[in-house]
Amino acid sequence: MNIQNAVLTAQRRWGLFPAGSLIVVGVSGGADSLALLHALAALRKRLDVRLIAATLDHGLRGEAGAEDAAYAAQMAKRWQTDAVIEQVDVRREAAQTKRGIEETARDLRYRFLARVAADHGTGRVAVAHHGGDQAETVLLHLLRGAGLDGLAGMRPKTELADYQIVLLRPLLAVTRAGIDAYCQSHRIIPREDASNADTGLARNWLRHTVIPLLESRFPGAPRALSDLAENAALDADYLQFMAQELIGQAVVDGRAIRLARPVFRAAHPALQRRFIRWAAHVLASDADLSHERIEAVTSLFTAGRRGQWIELPGGLRAQVSKDEVAVSRNSEKEIEKEMCSS
Repeated sequence: MNIQNAVLTAQRRWGLFPAGSLIVVGVSGGADSLALLHALAALRKRLDVRLIAATLDHGLRGEAGAEDAAYAAQMAKRWQTDAVIEQVDVRREAAQTKRGIEETARDLRYRFLARVAADHGTGRVAVAHHGGDQAETVLLHLLRGAGLDGLAGMRPKTELADYQIVLLRPLLAVTRAGIDAYCQSHRIIPREDASNADTGLARNWLRHTVIPLLESRFPGAPRALSDLAENAALDADYLQFMAQELIGQAVVDGRAIRLARPVFRAAHPALQRRFIRWAAHVLASDADLSHERIEAVTSLFTAGRRGQWIELPGGLRAQVSKDEVAVSRNSEKEIEKEMCSS
């Protein structure tokens, strides 16, 4: 699909770009982000939007990273778009926060994009995730045992509450081949990030090894995985809509989320799991509950004895009383006192 047509199709389906809005475009100097910026610049009058490019040098590749950022800004200027450039030290931040390099780089990138958006009075950020990225994401989630939400992959429009931005992905229907063809037809010469060839990273291994192998046996496999993501997203949205009735019966007091145990037991298992994930996320947004932990909490809430509890990520606990189930971030003694009084 031609990239400009893909952007217009995404706009009709999802309403990504409100008329008169300013859009921050994340640009790295690679083919996908340059293609996105070029397409949006060509369509800005038709879409009635203003653009600003934002490029971040993560400080991981020395001069090459700095040159990529400068090149992205140069291309933005060629297309009559202002650009903001910033450099960060991902390795130092990762060491200080005791997080992995990839997680830290992602966090700093979104913090940067959010800051640029806030400085320019907007909350909308467009990024160049495309169909190939979507296929990789679905496979990663599949191999980690993700549920329906994981299979839904990336959404065309996602609110990132932690960063106070709305992330826009207008290229999810575009293939890698489509991006390369667009760059060639418009004489866009991208810069190549050598780290993208490192198959020691899971996503790169899928990109360079697994997906080509799948395509050799099942032509169009990435497109099929993208279709799976779209179908899963629709089903996941419906389940979330159904779960709102259950969520609406919960009592939230800031330290804990409680629900009558008979109400929980009467709900469909799919809605029970969504309730547990929702409660954990409300109390600790970084709490990542595994499939096994969700199953353990579900079993506890339906069949556990009064006073039993399970520790959860993010400093949380799940516990039951005779008449209530609860997810709480209180101390053990506070939980026992409150649950035993129920």
